[in-house]
Amino acid sequence: MLICLKINILFFIIIGVIIEENKRKCFNCRVTQTKHWYRYLQKHYLCQPCHDYKIYNDKLRPEGSSYQTNMV
Repeated sequence: MLICLKINILFFIIIGVIIEENKRKCFNCRVTQTKHWYRYLQKHYLCQPCHDYKIYNDKLRPEGSSYQTNMV
């Protein structure tokens, strides 16, 4: 009985993570699908190209960047 309860709890946690990932949007370029998400501020995320740009240039990518119009 306890094992079944633990399995159900893990199942709902996994489903919650999947749903949360599907709702994510890059704070900078607004893409919704990427290979990896990076947390930015408290409840915001950056896609991988925006995160890499921010790390190397210490600022967010400018508007009209080539990745910003395409899905990553």
